[in-house]
Amino acid sequence: MSINVSLGALSLRNPTILASGILGTTASSLIRVYKSGAGAVVSKSISINPNEGYKTPVLIDLGYGYINSMGLPNPGLDEMIVEFKVVKSKKVKLFGSIFASDIDEFKYLASKLTDYVDALELNLSCPTKMGVGLEIGKIPWMVEETTREVYKKSKVPVIVKLPPLVTLIDELTLAAEDGGASAVTLTNTAKAMKIDVFSKKPILQGVYGGLSGKALKPLSLACVFKAYEVLSIPIIGCGGIYSWEDAVEYILAGAKAIQIGSAIVSEGLGIFKKICIGIKKYLEENNIDKINDLVGLAHRR
Repeated sequence: MSINVSLGALSLRNPTILASGILGTTASSLIRVYKSGAGAVVSKSISINPNEGYKTPVLIDLGYGYINSMGLPNPGLDEMIVEFKVVKSKKVKLFGSIFASDIDEFKYLASKLTDYVDALELNLSCPTKMGVGLEIGKIPWMVEETTREVYKKSKVPVIVKLPPLVTLIDELTLAAEDGGASAVTLTNTAKAMKIDVFSKKPILQGVYGGLSGKALKPLSLACVFKAYEVLSIPIIGCGGIYSWEDAVEYILAGAKAIQIGSAIVSEGLGIFKKICIGIKKYLEENNIDKINDLVGLAHRR
């Protein structure tokens, strides 16, 4: 049973991908995740200049998911290029995630990183950082324009990561496709918050954060399902994937690959191999030769 997947021109040894934001700022951590069994790894979202992010508290464990408000901390473009050179020397399948305040910054980042990654993932939808142009991901024409301009500067496939807006997801994903995206990642975290009833104030330093983990899965899954009905480019499912069953749900909905983030906290890096083993067993038990034959089957009603 084959679980190799293709995302346009990108070929992965299996459908599991490290999501951006987890273990993604050093070469050693990215290499370690790949060696643990991931089909590819995505870096922490990178800005041109170093960004410290917010001060603590930046993370809330809800029991059924997390709200994080890191504020996109990262060491900046120059330092990450040094790390990426090491990662690529080890033949790791690497996606570079980028965020910016405007299209010109996105173009600059793409032009500088394109030689050191296998793909670029555009973070157009992070809810934890204010005033960084990340409302782009909610406006179809801006998604299309940003994607098109990055596509012109990139030598590698461009993947667009979008927010969990079920009612708009078909328009947003089509805009990314029209702009030249090779794939879309659905979805980023959802905007969320929590208030301390004793202090009577928001708990997070950044007030709002991004809801991830199991609580996000139904929203992201619905986005994948809806987008599959209109897109011709591949979908990468992301949000609340903790088991092979979760992964198969996304694949049945229309995802060709899946990203794993929050689950690493509780399940460890062994989750990548565990999910791959589960998918292989599922294919065998259902007499399906390759994973691609499973993609979108839930639509055949």
